[in-house]
This record gives sequence, C-alpha cells and structure tokens, in this order.
Amino acid sequence: MGFIRSFIPWIIFFILNSYQLFFLGALLGLGFYIFSCIRNPHTLYVLDHLSAFFLMGLLMMIEFFHVTVLKNYTGTLGNGFLALYVFITIVINRPFTLSYAKKITPPEKWNSPHFLKINRWIAIVWLLYFFLSLPIMFFISDQHPIDSQILQWGLLLIAVVLTKKIPQWYLKAMGPKPMGQERVKLD
Repeated sequence: MGFIRSFIPWIIFFILNSYQLFFLGALLGLGFYIFSCIRNPHTLYVLDHLSAFFLMGLLMMIEFFHVTVLKNYTGTLGNGFLALYVFITIVINRPFTLSYAKKITPPEKWNSPHFLKINRWIAIVWLLYFFLSLPIMFFISDQHPIDSQILQWGLLLIAVVLTKKIPQWYLKAMGPKPMGQERVKLD
C-alpha cells in the first residue's frame, strides 16, 4: 500500500492537471500528503516528501510565472521531476523501490544481490514510464488530449503489470535451486 500511497498526490495532480486544474491538483495533492503525515507520519517514504516539495514549489511558482505557462508545462515538469528522481536512485544503486520492497520482504533477504537486482529492474520500468510520458505530455496532449490520456494510461498499466511480474520472471529465470543451496524467495 505504501507504493501506491506515495503516488496518490501525483495521481490527483495529473488527473486534475489534465483538466487544466493544475492549481487545485497541486493543492489537493499537497493536502493528501499533509493528511498522510498527520495520520501515520512514520510510514512516509522519500518519494512522499519529494512529492510535497515539488507541489509546494509548483504552488510558489504561481507568483513568478503566468498561469498559462504553468498550465501548459506542469505535467511535463512533474514527469520530468519523477524521472530525474528515479534516475538518481538507480545511478546511486539505491532504487527507489527498495524501501517499499523492504516492507514486504523478510530482513534476511535485504542484502541479497537478487533483491537489489529485482528492485533495479522495477525502478528502470518506472524510469521508462516517466521518460516515455514526457514527449506524450509535451507534444501530443495539446493537439490530441484523448489520445494522450489513452497512451499515458496504457503506459501506466504496462508499468504496473511489469512491476508485479518482474520478481516472478527473475526468480523463474534463476531456475531450480542448485544442490544443497536454498533458492531465494522474495515473496
């Protein structure tokens, strides 16, 4: 649930932004973050805090930029921000998915190279999702808003399915356990 909860402010923001309600989307996304902080402050992740930082920054940018500029580019900025965050976590070898995976994986598995590799692949899937969404939002959304939404939701569905399937595929590719060794089970 933590993984999904971390993206709820973004989902609120992107849905309302697609209807040109970026200010309301940023405000409600930030409101959800504050609600999460009050409700259960010890279960927040780095992405939760970075999301709040981005949305607060966006709300402050209203003072410096014309509203039409923000309306046209906030979705692209948001996806770019998320892509950059995910990219940095991959480069520093701490995929953003690790903290979520540790909530559902026994501690004795956390130092396994397989655990890190699976999380790296899942993070790469999300990086590709955010990266591929950038040109859709920047070039297609104005001229073809329905097509843009269909493409973005389709990419999101693929990313969600791959997030679920990658651990299964990886463990299956490892094959049967060698004689005298226990196979790593991450579920």
